[in-house]
Parts: sequence; C-alpha cells; structure tokens
Amino acid sequence: MITIDDLVPFDVYTNIRDTYRQRAMTYRADRRIAIGDHITMVFENKITIKYQIQEIIYVEKIKQDYLIQNEIDNYQPLVSSNHNLMATMMIEYSKEERADALAKLINIEDFVYLHINDQKIKAIANEDLERSNSKKTSAVHFLRFDIPKELIKKHHIIQAKIEIDHPEYKYITNLDNQFFYRLVADLH
Repeated sequence: MITIDDLVPFDVYTNIRDTYRQRAMTYRADRRIAIGDHITMVFENKITIKYQIQEIIYVEKIKQDYLIQNEIDNYQPLVSSNHNLMATMMIEYSKEERADALAKLINIEDFVYLHINDQKIKAIANEDLERSNSKKTSAVHFLRFDIPKELIKKHHIIQAKIEIDHPEYKYITNLDNQFFYRLVADLH
C-alpha cells in the first residue's frame, strides 16, 4: 500500500529527480519483457508505481495533499499484492504502422495468459475502463493475473511463460525463473 509518507516531498524530488529517475528506470527495465516484436509488458509493484506517482506530481506540480492522495488512489490498484500480479502491457508500433495495427488487435487484452507449470491463468484486463472499441484497441492495457495461492506457496515453479494468442498476434515468451521469482516476491 502506498501512502503520502512513502513519497518524496515535491521540493526534495525536484532536486534529486535525475538520480531517482535513473534508478527507477533501471529497476523498471528489469521487470520488462518483450512478447514478440511489438508488445512489452512491465510487471508493476510498489516501487514502479511510486515512481509513476512521483513523476505525475512533479510534471503537474501537485503540492496539495488531497490531490496527491487522489493520484495515489488512482494508481494503487496497479500495485501487485497478495495473489494479484499486475502488469502494464504496451503495444508498440511505428507511427506509420500504429493505426492499422491497433485496428487489427481489437480485444488483444482478452488473449493474454500466464502459464505457471501446467496452469494457464487468463489475464483480467482493464478493470478501470474499457480500452478496446469496435474500431481499435488501446496501445496500453492494465492486466491482472490472479495467481492461485498454492502456486505462490510452493516455490517450485518449473516453468513460467506469457502467451498472447490473438488471431493477429501469437507469441509465447518464456520467463526466466529468477525473473519470475522476483515477481512472486511482490505477492508476499
């Protein structure tokens, strides 16, 4: 759970932003995976979301506690916890390809799975609002993987992978065990 006390005060953040940002981006890169050539996923936790909130406060020059709390409340659901592994999925095409690609990938968020050993876990997508319509999908989706508690407790994950099985985009990316164990650590 992120609180106002977890955040760096605005004036202090302004002075340390470059260093803080560099560390946060390095940390975030270690939580990013590519699924094929055009989709990346970042697995979120308290550290990654805290950084996003800090940046919003900085860019929008938010100093009032009630507005800071509003940002915390907006982003809090994206923090992995308990048995919910949270991820931001980004669809990345060149400017020239983007419109056609997003039109072909309608409802892609409904075709994302996390496999752990022999269990297939369907992503629960965009609980905040619908991000696909009849003409296109969004370039960003927020996903939640509800991990069965027995898998978290076992600590003997043999294989983990992410699958996208959309008719227009089919890829599987194996997750290194060390990578996946870092993610599972967020669930405790």
